[in-house]
Amino acid sequence: MKRLILLAAIVTAACGSPAALKPTPSSQPASASPSPIASASSTTIPLGRSQTAMAYDQTHHNAVLFGGLGDQTRLGDTWTWNGTDWTHRQGLTANPDARQGAAMAYDEVNRQVVLFGGVTATGQQNDTWAWGGTAWQLLHPLHAPPPREGASMTYDAALSAVILYGGMNDSTAMPSPLHDTWSWTGGDWAPLTASGPPGGVRPRLAYLSGANLVERFGDCIESHDRNLYGFDGHQWSPRPAAGIWPPALCIPSLAGDSVRHQLVLFGGNLGTGVSPPPADTWAYAGNGWSRLSPNQSPPARYDAPMVYDTDHHVMVLFGGQGLTQGQTGPLNDTWIWDGSNWAPRQ
Repeated sequence: MKRLILLAAIVTAACGSPAALKPTPSSQPASASPSPIASASSTTIPLGRSQTAMAYDQTHHNAVLFGGLGDQTRLGDTWTWNGTDWTHRQGLTANPDARQGAAMAYDEVNRQVVLFGGVTATGQQNDTWAWGGTAWQLLHPLHAPPPREGASMTYDAALSAVILYGGMNDSTAMPSPLHDTWSWTGGDWAPLTASGPPGGVRPRLAYLSGANLVERFGDCIESHDRNLYGFDGHQWSPRPAAGIWPPALCIPSLAGDSVRHQLVLFGGNLGTGVSPPPADTWAYAGNGWSRLSPNQSPPARYDAPMVYDTDHHVMVLFGGQGLTQGQTGPLNDTWIWDGSNWAPRQ
């Protein structure tokens, strides 16, 4: 069966995002960092944050969350969500350095969560880490994409590989959006000779069964591009979409529902000074968008990670950057989408 990857590429700088912490530039991989020994706890929840990495670990049946940007604080903690509670995974012998803007996806072939890049206190990174359910391991591939933050990854069953796209590189005086495409097959990174859609910072990739497309959604700085771009493993091609479309959004939440065979999109930022902020839920089934009408919705936000829980067949959305009165700044609430309605969990 053909598969669908969708990409929503957006540019952070024009979205009214929290001020980025300024690191000392570096292209060296972050080294493993020891953590104090402590027992795991499920009685707390993660701090509010955005620019967070999250993926669903199908082997260990939980969502894995790492790092992000809190209230002007770069974070380096690991949490898991089992459908009911968050557990702070402390006592780890090695951790990725605290970072924001890392990319994360579950590798179905190698049955582990993979984390790449992001920006730490020493600058943008291109290190690769694997989470095996109880510990992080720093990997040493022969090749790697250039250092970056704000890339996105998803697993492509058609290629049996994790796909990485885009992000931002600050190796020059003016940070530039990237539009390269890479594959990870468990042992090494390989560039794919595909000309990407226009580069975008903070892309959103999502996987959907039934087609072989990649969608680039929105351009918050200049063109407000809402075109769809399909990626078949070899090239990216613009794709038409019938009916109504979401507005051009900065950093919405996007994930693929493999049971209902659709994408789910929530929230995002319309741009600095633009109001009211959206708290809309959209679905895309391969030939057009549908605006959904749930009984309740999470408060408006952007840059909130969302993953599909393959065990409970629901979307899990966490945190992000609040946009409404009384809900501004980093959020730490958890919401579940069951295909027809949202419900708060913690």
